Amino acid sequence: MGEQINGLSGHAIVRKGITMCPEGRQVFAEMSVLENLEMGAHPRRDSEQLSDIEQMLDLFPVLRQRAKQRAGTLSGGEQEMLAIARALMARPKLCIFDEPSLGLAPKIVEEVEQILVRIKAMGSTIVLVEQNAAMALRLADRAYVLEAGEVVLHGTGQELKNDPQYRFLSWEMKAGDCLVHHPLTVHGAAGNFSPTKRRAAISTRYFGPDVTWDPRPATMKVTGDPQLP
Repeated sequence: MGEQINGLSGHAIVRKGITMCPEGRQVFAEMSVLENLEMGAHPRRDSEQLSDIEQMLDLFPVLRQRAKQRAGTLSGGEQEMLAIARALMARPKLCIFDEPSLGLAPKIVEEVEQILVRIKAMGSTIVLVEQNAAMALRLADRAYVLEAGEVVLHGTGQELKNDPQYRFLSWEMKAGDCLVHHPLTVHGAAGNFSPTKRRAAISTRYFGPDVTWDPRPATMKVTGDPQLP
């Protein structure tokens, strides 16, 4: 697009062809499913909005069944589908999906992933912000791992899946991985660890005796296939 959008209002950004499916879905709870879809098309001035609503109802059959139902009474998975459909109603050039798997059951997460595959096949450009790294890398043409606002890894989805450092960050380490320690904070079930505390937590609580640390030069070696408790 080649334009700076810093400081623009939300509606101005939408009119430039960028929409967002927000974290937590944030549907208009007191409006019906159809009214939410109509709100997604609000910036448009063409005559094809009704046909696009039909397309969204075909893409998400459960929304057709709930068309007149208040959005706030939908399940979490149904609200996520509505939020996605609402974002697509603006016919965006670029659609940002912020944590679409957040708070959803594994079966619904699989459905959301397949929906994103279909959207991608329709030719839409997607920016996916997602903590479910495995799902994100299956979908991504290009992927970036952020830590404290900085890019610490990047590459194609397949390159990152094969990168031992990615497996460390996503708790998917395997035998043979050897990593140079750097001062990242790992977010896990036991909380956030400083570099010093993280060594002990990873080697004892998370991976057991199959992980060893050499403090000089702070290298971690995985000698077995560690499992999370």
